[in-house]
Amino acid sequence: MTETTTGPNGDAGDDVVSEFSRPIDALSLPGTGRTHVLDANDDERAALAKRLDVLDVLSLTAKVKATPVGRSPLVRVEGHFDATLLQTCSVTLAPIEATVSDDFALTYGPAVEEEIVPGGKEIQLHMEEDDPPEPIVGGRIDLGEAVIEHLSLAIDPFPRAPGARFQPMAELDIEVNEPERTNPFAVLADLKKK
Repeated sequence: MTETTTGPNGDAGDDVVSEFSRPIDALSLPGTGRTHVLDANDDERAALAKRLDVLDVLSLTAKVKATPVGRSPLVRVEGHFDATLLQTCSVTLAPIEATVSDDFALTYGPAVEEEIVPGGKEIQLHMEEDDPPEPIVGGRIDLGEAVIEHLSLAIDPFPRAPGARFQPMAELDIEVNEPERTNPFAVLADLKKK
């Protein structure tokens, strides 16, 4: 099943405030999952350009599938996005168009309350374990926010226009006028002669 998920004023509600909010009801997903097609409108793209610190977001589309994980309270979100951005070349400072496409996958689960440890004992964290699931807040998952978070990671922070090459400034020839150092033994030899 594929749905076009609308923005904050659409049928998905407006509980989440984001430049590209596309919340879905995590509790009403069919067992086979649901695919959502997301497309940013003009206002959203203008707001995203500010958030992503680019000159413009010319287009942004995504296809995201949300699927319950068995009979658990977990939801698996897998998606692909395509964006066309207008960025500043890090060498020439000229505006350049950049295409960013990527796949992503996340697992969402009920928000876990922070546990109070009796007696003030330390909590042991194991770095080799998988990251905990992203929280499902108020029974909703914001697919648009997931897309933007992954888009922000995929953007080249130092884009270059084709053929642009960094040329370091020529080394400066600076003459240093240091006083001439005299050899202390030469001074002693001069004193002996006198």
